Amino acid sequence: MDKDDPKNGHYFLYSLLPEMVNNPNFTIKKNEDNSLSILAKHNGFNRQKQEVYLLPIIISDSGNP
Repeated sequence: MDKDDPKNGHYFLYSLLPEMVNNPNFTIKKNEDNSLSILAKHNGFNRQKQEVYLLPIIISDSGNP
């Protein structure tokens, strides 16, 4: 156990990169258990046009540094 850890564990913050925030095909949702759900619209994808989609997510915690 790390003596510097907060009593209730770290609180994580999740966000999309600024250029992805306005993309209607992807949404992130923070869950109550400090995890994340990624929602993707099925009708927004065309595998013939683009086979792979990259979704960078920024994850930070409440620690210092």
